[in-house]
Amino acid sequence: MVEKRSTGWAGRRGEDSAKSITPRRKPREEPSQAHPSRSLYKPVFSIASVYGTIVLLVWQLWTGSGKSHETPETPSSASKPNYVESQKKEGLLPVSDLQTSAQLAFARSATRTKALMAEIMPRMSQSQAIEPYNYADTFDTGGDYLHVSWGWTYQSLVGDQRTPSQATGLVPRIFEERGSNLGWQSFFELLLTNGDKVLAKDCSLLRRTRLQRSQEDGFLLLAGEAIELQCPLGIHVHWTAALLRMAAGAEVLRVRFWYESNPELSVMSLTLWDFDSALMAVCGSKQAQSFDHNDCFGASGEVDGSPLIHIGRGIWVALEHPRAVHGLRSNGTRVVAELRDASPGTPYFASAGITGPIGATAEESVFLLRRHFQAYLQQVRASPPKPFLHFTTWYDLRRHPCVDSSPLGLPHCSAAKVLNEQHVLQRMEEIAEQLSQRGLTLKGAVLDDGWDDAGVPWHVNRDNFPEGLSSLAKAASDKRMSLGVWMSPWGGFGEAGKRRVKIGASMGFEYQGDSPNLLRFSGPRYFDWFYNATLRLLHSGVSFFKFDGIGSGMKTSGSAEYSKDLDNLLFLIQELRAQKKEKEVPVRVSAVTGSWPSPWWLCSVDSVWRGGPDLGRKGTGSIRQQWMTFRDSMVFEVLRKARLFPLSSLSLGGLVWSRAEEPGAYLNSFDLEDFSQEVQGMVFTMYQELQIQPSLLAPESWDTLALHFNLSHKHAAVLHDSHWLGGDPARGEAYGYGAFDCPPCSGLLFWRNPSTEAQNITFTLRAALALPQAWPGGAVGGRWQIKAVGGPGSGPAESDHPSWEVVPLDHALPLRLAALQVRAFEVTQAEVRAGPGETQGPAARGQ
Repeated sequence: MVEKRSTGWAGRRGEDSAKSITPRRKPREEPSQAHPSRSLYKPVFSIASVYGTIVLLVWQLWTGSGKSHETPETPSSASKPNYVESQKKEGLLPVSDLQTSAQLAFARSATRTKALMAEIMPRMSQSQAIEPYNYADTFDTGGDYLHVSWGWTYQSLVGDQRTPSQATGLVPRIFEERGSNLGWQSFFELLLTNGDKVLAKDCSLLRRTRLQRSQEDGFLLLAGEAIELQCPLGIHVHWTAALLRMAAGAEVLRVRFWYESNPELSVMSLTLWDFDSALMAVCGSKQAQSFDHNDCFGASGEVDGSPLIHIGRGIWVALEHPRAVHGLRSNGTRVVAELRDASPGTPYFASAGITGPIGATAEESVFLLRRHFQAYLQQVRASPPKPFLHFTTWYDLRRHPCVDSSPLGLPHCSAAKVLNEQHVLQRMEEIAEQLSQRGLTLKGAVLDDGWDDAGVPWHVNRDNFPEGLSSLAKAASDKRMSLGVWMSPWGGFGEAGKRRVKIGASMGFEYQGDSPNLLRFSGPRYFDWFYNATLRLLHSGVSFFKFDGIGSGMKTSGSAEYSKDLDNLLFLIQELRAQKKEKEVPVRVSAVTGSWPSPWWLCSVDSVWRGGPDLGRKGTGSIRQQWMTFRDSMVFEVLRKARLFPLSSLSLGGLVWSRAEEPGAYLNSFDLEDFSQEVQGMVFTMYQELQIQPSLLAPESWDTLALHFNLSHKHAAVLHDSHWLGGDPARGEAYGYGAFDCPPCSGLLFWRNPSTEAQNITFTLRAALALPQAWPGGAVGGRWQIKAVGGPGSGPAESDHPSWEVVPLDHALPLRLAALQVRAFEVTQAEVRAGPGETQGPAARGQ
């Protein structure tokens, strides 16, 4: 019987549902006599308040008289904020660059993206444009599974009737999937706030540019064109579409939309897909989960930005934006993909993908659709997924230990040390050395909350980092590591967050609601300040940004009323990536509180928060076992809400091994077997975070950590496929992860029993690897080698199952999991015994 316990939450993002361990915004308490150091910030804050007042006066001089937070004015491009204090010893950016406003950056971005109308995919190696022309002929192209065509409703021909004097009404002609018409209704629709609509059929042709057929890394561009349109109300549109054949075999029509308009026009929503619901066979309602139905279109998840899918026919349809909404409209007669508050000068993308061969069973159809979608997502995401092993300072180093501690962490605050350059360098040296001795490379160091000045939000604390962050970034670069920082668009959490918000409000920054509790990222003044702060950090050598706290917060499934806040964040990330030169360390970004598991977040960021508070407990066993169950139950919730989000791109909360602050009270358990299991649970994610105090790790702990992360990095090529196995950890059900790629055909399996009672499970390698027959390595008759991965907490070695040395792909495998046991396995293809008419080996696949 699984013991039922209430969930305990801890950390800066969480609070206990039963006894309120760490409320996010708690009324200020009187200093404890046991910890008089909590009052350290009283004189500091007084100085900071005076400084904030001075900065406010200077700010008002260059922006005009102060306005209320509800009606702020955007600083003019010619304005010159007083950055005298921030420039001291910085030497990072020319003064003129520091004075560049975010508003000018928006304008530069619009100009840059306008010129890229033919760039239908990121990281393309060839120029796609062919000489433009303005003939109004019909465009028609097709592949093995997808046939598309478009043309014009009206054209007036003159002379020899080959040169049109006017062509209007761009309309779709054909959208056929394996010969079945899906009823494509319109290319785009702009709905204005005054109720007017602008559709593609209302626009006139200005110019057309054919795209060349070209072979790129990961896909073949079959055909396409970029069309420039003049639409009513002075709206100018660039619409580009291309038919792509992905390396895995899927065919995708990808669309790029860009528009500019008069400043007085305001767009309420943009629609980029519009199909006849009767022809698409929709699952009855917008909320219907298509994973529960094999023969109709439905949602792939509960969060915004979840593509529509049809499992039986192997199709996905999506507007590629985390705020996009997909569903029914016009009394259920139309299936649309739309985005509210679409901004001019910003490129928006949409895709409709058709998988290769349809799965032989419903389960195989799910496998195929997920694999083809993930292969496409890898091509369009901001950067290729790679393991990023790094340490974070949050549970080890603080601005001043015992200052700003939460009520839960306060009794253990003295175990932390000061977050300064000396201690960060020591941690970098120690962790990197311990790992390198064991064949593992530390990739990064992240300065969490506390690196900035207590009196000036997002400016480096010169007391703890006298030379800014440039020298620390240089030291990290010399070790082939990235330096990162934590930042919060909200202003932060706890007492430190309150202080930033109060100082920010005194400086004229916009905030949410009627009182300054959270800063408003859509506010022009605050965004401009934050934007310039991140650029300074970037040019000082920081290349990783952890953005924590935006929009609707921890339990959100979309942007709600904070669409502009989210769009500002996406724009900022785009600008940070654009600023980096080709040969420099690429920018990495993690979106934490306020994000949600839409796969389209990954077109901007590298990882997304798994949801929930930092720390928590669920289930049975030691408190460390309960923490692992809680952490993985949050991942299971992601799976339930967003079936197509790649689990390897989740930020799980890291390996937490510390006596300082909240972990000292909440996870005060340091058993080696628990340590091994906690590490193994992180092997399947790319975002490998060490929230540790290095002195707590014995040599055996370092050995265990290196064993499992070396295994993860050895199989880095398969991690993008990380998928869920088994049931719900919160219910005590056996669960785990699987990952597979081919060629070379190999994979990893991980099983955990979260219960205090033994469990027996049975699985096939085909199901555990999510390997359909129509995928490389999936041929019937394939035989596979399985090798158990040892380590503390793994239980019996592979001798438990001598018959598993070489097993058929479809053979049922029994596995007994002892109480609170984990088992991990490496899987490699031994051989393929092809049946009549089949091709042997990993190449048995449809292209």
